[in-house]
Amino acid sequence: MFRTAIIGLGTIAAIHLDAIRGLEGIEIVAVCDIQPERHALAPDLPFYRDARELLDDSRLALDAIHICLPHDAHLPVARLALERGIAVFTEKPVTATLAEAEELVALAEAPGARVAVCFQNRLNPCSQALLAAIRAGGHGRLLGLRGQVAWHRTSEYYAQAPWRGRMERAGSGTLINQAIHTLDLLQLAAGSEPVTITGLVTQLQDLGPDVDVEDTAVARIVFANGATGFFMSTNANALNEDVELVVHFEKTRFTIRGGRLLQLSDGVETRIAEDVRRSGAKFYYGAAHQDMIRAFYDWLGGDAAAPIVTAREALVTVRLIDRILASSRRGAAPVAY
Repeated sequence: MFRTAIIGLGTIAAIHLDAIRGLEGIEIVAVCDIQPERHALAPDLPFYRDARELLDDSRLALDAIHICLPHDAHLPVARLALERGIAVFTEKPVTATLAEAEELVALAEAPGARVAVCFQNRLNPCSQALLAAIRAGGHGRLLGLRGQVAWHRTSEYYAQAPWRGRMERAGSGTLINQAIHTLDLLQLAAGSEPVTITGLVTQLQDLGPDVDVEDTAVARIVFANGATGFFMSTNANALNEDVELVVHFEKTRFTIRGGRLLQLSDGVETRIAEDVRRSGAKFYYGAAHQDMIRAFYDWLGGDAAAPIVTAREALVTVRLIDRILASSRRGAAPVAY
């Protein structure tokens, strides 16, 4: 039986709570948030207002924690946990900035440390089927990829959690909050290290003086294998649409759209996988959180093949975002990965 706690009781914490409670062999023994009213999410559990106090309470006998905090709090809380020999499962992104990500990777790779990052969309059936088909080969040379996220966020979204709108706390806007999963899948599908990135970010909406993150971003990524990736993300759309990922080979085109993976070969399009869809307004979150959380605890239990995402693997998207922002600051000049 693993003993765990959730630190941070914002929007995503409810999904972690439900996922853990649906798994055997894991007991949630406490929750933590600086806002006492959020104890209402799990009123049956001991509540702490300070993460350090929770981590120092030996009565809890913690094996792991789930970090569901603002991005700038990921590193300091993970550091506290790792110093106490407690494993860490953190929401994406691994950290808010590239420098913080590099520091957390170093901590995570120290002897005895255990850190995994929640990129649950990697475990969606469509993602798994796409990556398996790419590994199987037979499609010819990879020509290019396209990822697109068109969602809707207004000033009210940022007012509900002001940290989301501040670059120094969030790390960026649509790139790191809404589109990071798609960026992650795009680079995985490319199967090659990025070489150069050209990007532009802007704010198309008037989100008020307290929001300095981008709501729209475009980027072109050149990979070492010669393929190019085009990426677009916006929060200025009229509504939340399905994410789209397209992978073009010489002989085959794969498209994830509307929770379905389609394969086009010899002029014939075939559906080869379909995701489990979340119900309700947050359908676009995907439904694989429980699978990723199960993998984390399987890994803690000794399953070296469990499909977790390490801090080093998660660093890739933070570096890509850092490079897109750097290119934009230089007037869309190409920058090295």
